[in-house]
Amino acid sequence: MFLAAKPTYSFELHKEQFLSFFASFTNGDLEEIQVYEKPIIEHVSDSVLKSLIIVVPAIIIGFLGGIIKGAFDFKYRKNKLNLFGKPLTWLSISLPDLFFIVMIQFFLIFLYKEGILSEVHLTGDDYIQNYVYCIIFLAIYPFFYTARATFISLESEMSFDYIRTAKAKGTGTNKIILTHVLKNALPVILSHFDTVVLYVLSNLFIVELLTGFRGAAYFFFVSVSPPFTFTVGQQFSINYIQALLYTIFFTLIIFIARAIAAVSTASITPDGRGETE
Repeated sequence: MFLAAKPTYSFELHKEQFLSFFASFTNGDLEEIQVYEKPIIEHVSDSVLKSLIIVVPAIIIGFLGGIIKGAFDFKYRKNKLNLFGKPLTWLSISLPDLFFIVMIQFFLIFLYKEGILSEVHLTGDDYIQNYVYCIIFLAIYPFFYTARATFISLESEMSFDYIRTAKAKGTGTNKIILTHVLKNALPVILSHFDTVVLYVLSNLFIVELLTGFRGAAYFFFVSVSPPFTFTVGQQFSINYIQALLYTIFFTLIIFIARAIAAVSTASITPDGRGETE
């Protein structure tokens, strides 16, 4: 006979677990909690550091590289190089990240089989390759997202009269883009910074789980996931303390990203629409 599982919820138990977590901070009990034969603080700190090593470069490459790609798309939008500009960006932004990740992995395996690469480490976090691959995987979508946002922002600037005035004065295309168009579009572009960070963090779960990279997202998923095997009547418990510590980390990253986007956008004021050199 099969007995249907009946989930139970106790508000008092929930409240007790919630209060016990904060009591652990005030009483210093976190040092006594062991996770993977380590104090929980040390374990969380190590995994957070691993994730930061791939998250920070991915954000920088995705955002700054995307701005450069967007400027390239804009400059060569009416050129033969346009094939590698806007169409490539729009096509790439419409494909899921998982497609690029799988294709890159297949390509690396192909290079290994052909003897072009002596070794390939696609999973784990023991080699520098693992970090490099994860950075690339995380930066793909933010790169093309920022490129599209940059292109749209630059294109919208072309409707202003100061662009026609600059062209009438004989100002070169490169100078118009760098000195006027990009400068005035920069606040709008920078406003997308927090969105880029959100994309990186959301993709972090996919990348770390897919590659077995044992960072913050990987262990957060482990802390809230049920076991692979279970017995009848077994209680599925979540590691609330570990999950909440990782939640605090992700929340801080999002808060910092929003602060950077707000400050950067406010500190750069478009001031070239009325003047040309």
